[in-house]
Amino acid sequence: METERTRRVSQHNLASVRHHVHDEIHREQAKQVAVMQMEQERSRRMSEGMITQVHTHLLRRNSIDKVVELAEHERSRRVQELGDQVVANQSLRLAGQAAAVEAAESERRRRLSSIEHVTTMAGISAVEGSVAPVDIKKEEEVASMDMSAPAVAMSYPELPVASAAPDVEQKALHDLTVALADVVPLPTNSNHDDDDVSKLQRIRLLRFLRGHKGNVEVAAAKYRANLAVRQEHNLDTIRDNILLGHIMTELDFPHNDKIRYF
Repeated sequence: METERTRRVSQHNLASVRHHVHDEIHREQAKQVAVMQMEQERSRRMSEGMITQVHTHLLRRNSIDKVVELAEHERSRRVQELGDQVVANQSLRLAGQAAAVEAAESERRRRLSSIEHVTTMAGISAVEGSVAPVDIKKEEEVASMDMSAPAVAMSYPELPVASAAPDVEQKALHDLTVALADVVPLPTNSNHDDDDVSKLQRIRLLRFLRGHKGNVEVAAAKYRANLAVRQEHNLDTIRDNILLGHIMTELDFPHNDKIRYF
């Protein structure tokens, strides 16, 4: 019996050991399976994270490329619009300048025609007023004397200042003086003061003529226009009062105090 009991105890112990070993093996296998599953899950998550990161980077890159493309397209459009606007403004400016030049030329032709008409009518009136009955024989004698007399070159007054082309400017100044005789009368007396005034007037006319490149017609028209503006606003009187230090009211010239201050 003791032997049987010992055998049974040994079998029980052996069974317990086997069961314990089996449990340990099963637990170790379960642990390895769990570790493997965790590693697989970690790898899967890392792979998904990398894929998501790459996808996000690609989306961001595509968005940046689209934004850059849109910005470049917008810049090109604005540059094109600016170029078109510049061309349009230039065309409008040129058209306006051409219209202004045409208007100025038309106004110049109109004024010249008016000046020529007035000069012609004044010459006709002067001739008609000075014509008197003459003897035909005396007229023929005078004509024959004029035909036989040698031609005399017309002489013009000397220029008040030095000139590079005195002959041309003498004639031009004489023509301008004749054209403006009704608005710029020369002194008739021969005293010293009148000579100074006459010289000053001739200097001013010569400077005005040179400022318009020696064109008598343009200079005469511009001088008459400037004179009309000066007379309309009393500019000559205001200038003289400023130079002489005369007191002017606000009605005479509202900017007198400002000019005196400066």
